[in-house]
Amino acid sequence: MRTLVAGLVLILVGIAATEYARRHPPAEEKKPAAEATPKAPKAAEPPPSSQALLETSSEPPMAPIPADELATLVSSWAVAAPGKDALPVVMSGAFAVRELRAGPGFAVAAVEQDKRRALVRVAKGEPPKVLFARAEPITALALDGERLVWAEGGAVYSASTSGGEVRRLVALTKAQVLSVAVKGELVLAALTPKDADPFAADPNGVVAKVGDGKVTVVASEQVRPKDLLTDGTEAWWVAGYPSGLVRGALDGSFTARIVDRADGPLAFDADGLVYRAPNSHGSEIRHTARAGGSARTLAALDADGLAASDGDVWFTVTGIAPHLYLAKSGAEPGDVLGFKGSVRGLSAAGGTVALAVTDEAGVTSVRLK
Repeated sequence: MRTLVAGLVLILVGIAATEYARRHPPAEEKKPAAEATPKAPKAAEPPPSSQALLETSSEPPMAPIPADELATLVSSWAVAAPGKDALPVVMSGAFAVRELRAGPGFAVAAVEQDKRRALVRVAKGEPPKVLFARAEPITALALDGERLVWAEGGAVYSASTSGGEVRRLVALTKAQVLSVAVKGELVLAALTPKDADPFAADPNGVVAKVGDGKVTVVASEQVRPKDLLTDGTEAWWVAGYPSGLVRGALDGSFTARIVDRADGPLAFDADGLVYRAPNSHGSEIRHTARAGGSARTLAALDADGLAASDGDVWFTVTGIAPHLYLAKSGAEPGDVLGFKGSVRGLSAAGGTVALAVTDEAGVTSVRLK
């Protein structure tokens, strides 16, 4: 009997030991894990709707038109003698101004007449000078000192205002350039598809850095981006539906809408940005810091043209009695000049102000201060 009990006890002890071993296996010696190779963060890629805009072409650019072919036209553009106006006329004729930008002591106008197009330099006391004659329409223009940048459809070009070689920075096969901005060697372009509906609210636009045949995205999924500005460290533009003021980092790390409702044109003033803001009467001129925040009204007038330089804000009001106004810091806007016709361009830089107006007879006058 004792032998039987002892045998049962041994069997039970063996089962218990086996079960314990099954439930508590011996810990294996842990092998040191191989050091993980750090992976670089993957750059965010634009969505397919924007990716197509980045396709570039390596085909050689179209040969430019010799500037002397426009000599007859240029000679017909009368240069008025300096008068008593605040902005005397420096060039006048039956041409159209598509873009106008002021530089230090001069201005450059993109003009068109009889299907011939050119970039023309004007200055007080000098005859108009054709810098470059072009075969394609000029759709955007920017100027930084002596460096001139412009767009022809989907191509962006650069040259000096003293003449010389024209360099094509990029040619885009599926995009059109709505606006360009330049600061030193930096060139930005606002892009939308070539076949885009200009009134659609599709987020298919891109703001990009361009140069050497390459495109680097600053911001994608933009609705009709335009009116580009840059100070060389950040960029600002108008985009959206309804349109607002957008700020973006040049490396694409952030994009922020800093003003809910804003229309172009935009301009830098001494310590911020000025822009047109819609109101119940049409629009007004407002100011905000470059980082955004509170805005203040500079002029409660329905303006169209807008420019700023050295802390002065210039704007035009059209209608029954078109006028050019100047708003200085802390002062009410002052009436500078009355004129007849429609404003085709207003720009200011380094104390120089340029204004282009076309009258009812189709004659365009470019004025310069």
